[in-house]
Amino acid sequence: MIKAIFFDLDGVIVDSELFYLDAKIEAFKELNIDLTDEQKKAFLGRPFSIVLKELFSHLDINTLFDRHLEIMIENIESMKAVPSVINFIKENKDKYTFGLVTSNLPKIVEIILKNLQIKEHFSFILTEDDVKEVKPSPEPYLTALEKSGVKKDEAIVVEDTPSGIKSAKAADLKCIALTTTFPREELSDADIIQDKFEL
Repeated sequence: MIKAIFFDLDGVIVDSELFYLDAKIEAFKELNIDLTDEQKKAFLGRPFSIVLKELFSHLDINTLFDRHLEIMIENIESMKAVPSVINFIKENKDKYTFGLVTSNLPKIVEIILKNLQIKEHFSFILTEDDVKEVKPSPEPYLTALEKSGVKKDEAIVVEDTPSGIKSAKAADLKCIALTTTFPREELSDADIIQDKFEL
């Protein structure tokens, strides 16, 4: 029996992966850099700071990071929620233990949850600041499991990216993948793939 559900944030609770990507593209364009399709894909589901270090270490990373953050915050109210997930959380808040497990920045997470008015429904929130290794490492979901106090077979993860799925599966947790960000064929490692969330 499922007692705990661990939700990713971006692409699961909010349809935000492409929103963030647009902010990154704009920040790079201000430096007269056009990202390739491969570079754009590298950013999906992974912390911006890590991808910057991997692919753009020759640039002024701190300035680029700060500018992309400014662009996101300027436009964040236009970000749309994923209705099936938001409705489920609000309707089942007393039935399950909900955990939020994201590689996003605490500042952005706080703004999003405040806008959606759902922060109080989560028993705990884990961001990139709460772990040593982010997804696809199993650490975020192993930490969530520890915080929830449930057994592995009593928890399920809801993700939307290959990186997040790898993290969940490496933690030996069942994973539902939503097709909000990636096509089905790239989510094949998940236990269940859904266009619209249901449990």
